[in-house]
Amino acid sequence: MLVMKGTRIPARLDSLRMANQPLTRLYIDGVVVWEVYKKKVIFNVDGNFTMPSTVRKVTICGIGGGGGGSTSNGMGGASGNIVSNLDYAANPGDIIPVVIGSGGSPNNDGDDCSFGGLNISGGQGAAHAGEGARRDTCGGTFYDGLAIGGDYGGQAGIRSDGGAAHQDGTKGAGGGSGGRGGSGLIIVSYYLEDQS
Repeated sequence: MLVMKGTRIPARLDSLRMANQPLTRLYIDGVVVWEVYKKKVIFNVDGNFTMPSTVRKVTICGIGGGGGGSTSNGMGGASGNIVSNLDYAANPGDIIPVVIGSGGSPNNDGDDCSFGGLNISGGQGAAHAGEGARRDTCGGTFYDGLAIGGDYGGQAGIRSDGGAAHQDGTKGAGGGSGGRGGSGLIIVSYYLEDQS
């Protein structure tokens, strides 16, 4: 918390920083006159995102549709490509189309996701040897699906673990029985200012 007296209220969110961290609240004579709120919108189906009137940049965390597991070689599906905390610039009021890719059917690749001009490719089908490896992503820490009886699990995504062998996956499907890959996901984050 930073208390400042007689200080001019900053005109932009990124114009006032302390110790390389964005200022989230400004007091003048003990009264909050400026505050920042972080907003998050999660897309798991197709839609549109409208840029707020005071926002010129959003941050994208996303993943393409997961690949399907193999029906013959025991390989799991790979997760879609992951975009981690990528800044995306646009004008206030812009309407940005969002497309969420489906997971691949057994042996097939997952579909791509997109946010305006940003494309996030789907994962490859029957191409991942998942054995429970840990993966740290923009959404947290998750694990590949487990191998069972010589068949491999699917690759983890940004919000959930991969499917174990012989199972449908959340981002990459398990091999053996040829599970279906999970659908993609896009998370849009941005800051809003409130000036009193």
